[in-house]
Amino acid sequence: IDDLYSAIDILAHEIGHQWLVGARFVDSNGQTSDDLLGRAGVHWSFYFNSEQSFLEGNAIQDNGGGSFTTFKDDPTYNDLDLYMMGLLPEGKVSSFWYVQPTSSQDTDTAAPEAGVTFQGTRVDLDIQQIQDALGPRRPAAASSQKEIRHGYVQLTKDGKSPSADSLNKVNEFANEIEKLFRKETRNLGRIDAGL
Repeated sequence: IDDLYSAIDILAHEIGHQWLVGARFVDSNGQTSDDLLGRAGVHWSFYFNSEQSFLEGNAIQDNGGGSFTTFKDDPTYNDLDLYMMGLLPEGKVSSFWYVQPTSSQDTDTAAPEAGVTFQGTRVDLDIQQIQDALGPRRPAAASSQKEIRHGYVQLTKDGKSPSADSLNKVNEFANEIEKLFRKETRNLGRIDAGL
């Protein structure tokens, strides 16, 4: 994971857990499935083409013929992430897919990894299948909260004051997450880390 995500990406991951993931869907047999879910049921499955979501999964290339390869991409919040965060309306969510692997080994809970080729069957999904399992997102994007406040605290040893350099690093970190969140939510959401 370290070569796929930076420290600021990991903060974006933890922020995402306020809403993500937990998405189940109704499959083509009318059964509720958790095949999109991976580690601890709160991250995307290794086999979900999550477009390198901050919440794991992978960026996956469909090679054709039942062959798939994971690759490194810039971490982001994908359409499904943004929908579940209340930032993207259902009508704007692109279809998405995952792979049912041929191998019986249980690696759906594995951490993301670039350069892995595997065999399986592609399963295409749409937002209606998520809504069939979970109901519509409440509140909907039109009325959901778009700005969140964050505060960052620097801990020091008893009786010690933080150095100006360390305080500058905390402020820089806060500024960077504000910019990253705005960019990766396509300017639909905003973090205010000012105190």
